[in-house]
Amino acid sequence: MKPGEFASSIRQWAQELGFCACGFAKAKSIDPAPYRDWVSRTAVNGLDYLARHMDLRCSPKKFFPGGKTVISLAMSYAPDPAQAPPAADWVALYARGRDYHKTLKQRAKKLCDRIGEQVFDFNPRVCVDTAPVAERYWAKASGVGWVGRNGLLIVPGRGSMVLLAEIVCNLTLPADAPLEGDDVGDCASCGRCVKACPTGALDREGDFQPARCLSYHTIENRGEIPPDIASAMTCQLYGCDLCQRVCPFNCDVPPGEAELRSDATMPTAEEVAEWTEADWDAFTCGKALRRAKLNQWTRNAKILLANREAKQ
Repeated sequence: MKPGEFASSIRQWAQELGFCACGFAKAKSIDPAPYRDWVSRTAVNGLDYLARHMDLRCSPKKFFPGGKTVISLAMSYAPDPAQAPPAADWVALYARGRDYHKTLKQRAKKLCDRIGEQVFDFNPRVCVDTAPVAERYWAKASGVGWVGRNGLLIVPGRGSMVLLAEIVCNLTLPADAPLEGDDVGDCASCGRCVKACPTGALDREGDFQPARCLSYHTIENRGEIPPDIASAMTCQLYGCDLCQRVCPFNCDVPPGEAELRSDATMPTAEEVAEWTEADWDAFTCGKALRRAKLNQWTRNAKILLANREAKQ
């Protein structure tokens, strides 16, 4: 089978496994300067891992010797519009279903199995979020999507409610071109996400400041949330979807993979404030929600309740 035909087969298999986009890029070294500069400017406690293994993050061949191609995959977790809207106290949509690390990794490994049935010496490395791989860079380079003003990857027809996985492998496949022109949405003239962010974590130039992001503070910040940030919390128990909720590219998109979505009732701030260790364990088991510990959940809930009381 010719490389182009084989690439088409891989795309088809990825779609059958629930991935909404699949692209290919040559596994080459990338300039670390822009990423290093951003990390140095935005360093915050809890995100120290972003600065680790910089050489591996910017060189797939160092990360995985023998790697020739990066296969980028995206899977949607967009809600089903037929379902009831989320409760007043929000739990980030991406974390409501089964832990996406496990879901995407298992699906990507199944894709590797399909490829391995055709290529006897196929040698892959599957990465989902935790490995030192510049996932948005590779998704953009492989034409899977573009990076929007909200700092998230936007997949045409699927929006930004997607999760990413990569397969670094020894196959030589034709590289896809990054999206450009009419294939890239016009974020510059919109700015809805910038206006919607209550803490100014996004700016008009498209720069993202983790230190002002409610998702960072409700999930990654293990200590006290600064007063000016805490005062902006209105419904964020775990994460914040405000910039995605207003994004026009997230309107009228198909529902995402069922395994990543959950119809389970989400807790209220009043309930979480009284959680025990057993309550936290039962609710977060098997979900990415376990990233935040019990004391963070109760901290967030108490901030929401205090803010509501102050407004009465």
